[in-house]
Amino acid sequence: MISSMAPKSDLIIVQGLSVHTTLGASHWPRPGVEQKIQPLVLSITVPHPLAQASSSDTLDESVSYGSICKVAEACASERGKFSSVEALSVGIAESCFAAFKSIHEVQSVVEKKRALLHAKSAGLKSSRHRDGKNAEKGVYFVRDLELSTIIGLHPWERVEKQLVRINLEWTLASGASVPETGFDFRELIARVSNFVADSSYQTVESLAAAIAQLALQSGQHIDEVTVRVGKPSALMMADTAAVQITRTLADFRSPIVSPPTPLAQALAFTPPSGQHVAILALGSNIGDRFINIERALQFLEKEGVKIVDTSYLYETQAVYYQDQSPFINGACAISTCLSPGELLELIKRAEEHVGRTPTFRNGPREVDLDILFYDDILLSSDGHLPLQIPHSLLHEREFVLRPLNDIIPAYTHPALHPASIHSLLASLPPTPYIMRRVMPSVPTALPESSSATQHPYWTWGSQTYIMATLNMSPDSFSDGGDFPHTPHLPETSPALKYALDSVEQGAHVLDVGGYSTRPRAQPVSTEEEMGRVVPVIKALRAGGINIPISVDTFRAEVARAALLAGATWINDIRSGRGEYLSSTFAQTGSIFDVAHEFGCPLILMHSREITHMKKIYPYGVLKTVREELGERVAEAIQAGVRRWNIIVDPGYGFSKNVPGNIELVRNLRELVIDSESDNSSTSSRALRNLPILAGTSRKSYLGWILSLSKGNTDGPVPARSREWATAAAVTACILAGANMVRVHNVRAMWDVIKVAEEFRGERRED
Repeated sequence: MISSMAPKSDLIIVQGLSVHTTLGASHWPRPGVEQKIQPLVLSITVPHPLAQASSSDTLDESVSYGSICKVAEACASERGKFSSVEALSVGIAESCFAAFKSIHEVQSVVEKKRALLHAKSAGLKSSRHRDGKNAEKGVYFVRDLELSTIIGLHPWERVEKQLVRINLEWTLASGASVPETGFDFRELIARVSNFVADSSYQTVESLAAAIAQLALQSGQHIDEVTVRVGKPSALMMADTAAVQITRTLADFRSPIVSPPTPLAQALAFTPPSGQHVAILALGSNIGDRFINIERALQFLEKEGVKIVDTSYLYETQAVYYQDQSPFINGACAISTCLSPGELLELIKRAEEHVGRTPTFRNGPREVDLDILFYDDILLSSDGHLPLQIPHSLLHEREFVLRPLNDIIPAYTHPALHPASIHSLLASLPPTPYIMRRVMPSVPTALPESSSATQHPYWTWGSQTYIMATLNMSPDSFSDGGDFPHTPHLPETSPALKYALDSVEQGAHVLDVGGYSTRPRAQPVSTEEEMGRVVPVIKALRAGGINIPISVDTFRAEVARAALLAGATWINDIRSGRGEYLSSTFAQTGSIFDVAHEFGCPLILMHSREITHMKKIYPYGVLKTVREELGERVAEAIQAGVRRWNIIVDPGYGFSKNVPGNIELVRNLRELVIDSESDNSSTSSRALRNLPILAGTSRKSYLGWILSLSKGNTDGPVPARSREWATAAAVTACILAGANMVRVHNVRAMWDVIKVAEEFRGERRED
């Protein structure tokens, strides 16, 4: 392995010198608490000629083990001066050089007896020369780390865990930087401990190799490691049986293969090789809180962090220091190659990038990011950036647990086993504080978006939101050509008048479309569709329309142009699939990429591709729509779209027969019903508690219901004669859980919606 320092000429040795001082964290570190005095053991070797002392049998020469001992004791006892074993090693050498002019080299071993909870000691062996030349690499070590695991070939060894004793030594790569608080022993040993506890190797040789690979690929800049693994219970008449190996990174061509951590399993996500999964808490209560959070996440993404999933966002009254603005709180899951310490440094940089400035504890802040979980490790370290994983207070904070419940409800808190996130949330005592689920109603990722003041946002559950349709395609199934845009006379444009009337009548969002999706409608080019929607969106903004505008398109190029023209949402009937397979037009990119780029709300509707399968649902309409729509939502989240920006639409009238549409109306809330089961599919988990848009206005299935009830099988009642049927369907959808409805006649449907809300018991903000 890493060879011990060979004797050079004569040596003066001080072995096992016990001192008490403050030096970094103990095995029970508490961030923010003053460092405690802890025991250290020092061993010092000084190459020095001893010929004169041996021939005269006197100690006239000033350098002796006694004098070296006094210098080392005095140096180590300076409490608070040294923050790491590295710093103390340098301090001892420099003190010896200062006290004894004839000493040119000092070899030292600094051993912390209370550094780790399950190991005998940890420390550093180093050598330092007066002139700084011929310096050898320091050798870090952990002695007698005792863990329990399944290990062995015999059947009885596969039943019960047994003790293994692990010893490690390693060096760092040349030029590797070490933080002021020193090498993070706790982080490395937390990785090793979790890995060994979850493993079930048959041989100690395989376990030793896996530990070596884990250490070398930990991201802590280890370039060579020696691992000794012993089984104290292996031989009846011997203290232990062990193997020892030395490895470098070159010995491992492929990354270590380990089972997904419980945290990764809870997310239904398998991180790439060498990556780790972490959960971050998100918060902001200064300026536009949504923009601040989005900017922090995009900063992390530019630094190589993958956003795996996000929670919904919640507006929360300040809990600790109450004389401040409400917070927006959320959480996100990430995949990263960074160590916990490196990740902490990165999120602090993200906070600074957004504009966070120092303030008092629990005070207002532009953005606040915290590491809640990292894989499944338990970690506590102090220093200039204290870190405790899992976060010490998350189990008592609703504003942390509720967002966590959105993404990992079944995950078991590693320090509070067997409590799951869902059970921890359910066990919280009642509080007077109300958490309201909210969504930004404007894009939050535009460079020119100002975070100085809060832009409008929606509060889910406060009311049923109304989306008014504005079809600019002349062949739309219901109102094609009714409200054309007249760019030469914008002030009298029927499109603008319809929009202004809709807003006055109670519309909350306008949906502008330029591509008819009725059966047998002629496809149009990207350029023609863009020419239909972009000018009218500009005219609506110029004409004083300030509410959100969604662009009804499945084309990324059209969506981007519309957003740049003043649209704020995307409404995609094809849920990110782009052009139809039968289309002769070229694909123009991904809707998901555009939604991520702009940070805008995205509506994903269920529809189907293959004509002959359109209305075939062998497992039932509701179950199949959940699976198929959930797959699209999962893909959107994987592409970086934030969960809090997604709205789903069951797709009434698309690829469904009359009974199928009725089933979806009756069971609308079942589409996104909450499920904490680990057995639920990835697609079902993706849909969990998403807000629902019901676009049932004037759909053909309503016309068929009316015709068939009169014994007419020739065709459905015309679209313009379905207003009363629409009122009934809208009422049913609201009673079944719709959060938003898409309608053609806002004036009439406003009355319907308000009465239906009362029947459902909708909470009103007034």
